[in-house]
Amino acid sequence: MKYVFKLFYTILIVFLLTTNVKALTVSENNLNISAGNTKNIELSTNTDANLTSVEFTLVFDSYDVPAYFSVNSMYTDTNPNGITHKIVFNEPTAGNIDLGTVVVRVINNPTIVGSSVNIHSAKGTTEDGNIINLNSQTINIKIGEETVEKNKENTKDLLKEINSEIVNIKLKENVFEYEVAIDKDTSELDLSPVAIDDKYKVEVSNQKISELEDDTITITVSDDIDKSTYKINVKVKEENNSVEIDNSEYKEEKSYKGKWIFLIVCLSIILFFGVLINKKSK
Repeated sequence: MKYVFKLFYTILIVFLLTTNVKALTVSENNLNISAGNTKNIELSTNTDANLTSVEFTLVFDSYDVPAYFSVNSMYTDTNPNGITHKIVFNEPTAGNIDLGTVVVRVINNPTIVGSSVNIHSAKGTTEDGNIINLNSQTINIKIGEETVEKNKENTKDLLKEINSEIVNIKLKENVFEYEVAIDKDTSELDLSPVAIDDKYKVEVSNQKISELEDDTITITVSDDIDKSTYKINVKVKEENNSVEIDNSEYKEEKSYKGKWIFLIVCLSIILFFGVLINKKSK
């Protein structure tokens, strides 16, 4: 019986060590959103292990309060349209990792007063191929009593596209904040927003990188009734431009010389035994 208990505790300890639960976090767990409005929640993970990817499942309780995940533009979501997402990193990454944004929306005429969004079955894959379990998160939403007011920001998608020869921004429904990565030698962006209708006035803030406020470019689209503000967060890529110089001493290639010496020795031995055999035969 003691052996059974000892074996049980050993298995339990091994299990706890191998699962190694780490943190999956959201910027807010409790939201109050009025009908017709949208809110973006940052999703991140913090681990001391170098991860190559993170997977999780995102589901919402009611179609009155739908939610979806928008991946950080620095990474790739291999299943962007499903409920199970896999974010792949360009290189093994550790520390606090900004995975992207959970976009929560309340429809114009909801029939409920509250709902929730669940993020579960989260795990990270290390560069060695090991699996690290990440904790789950729940976002609780309370639907406010306010109705949608005219001229209220971010209630409509007023942009058709954002053109640029430097970065690529793919607009998504009801998403008003994006992130772009630029090379460190880029001094200014060339964002050219196009509204869904010519009646809307489009204004773009300063695009000089050195003069950006909070590293953000703001695009405002409006008329007498509607107004939406798009934020473009600019991040500079970290590049390793160091040149590796080989300071090792030059060594003469001696492999061919060795092969010739070996061949000459072998031929000499064969010739020697050939002469002996020839003498004996005489």
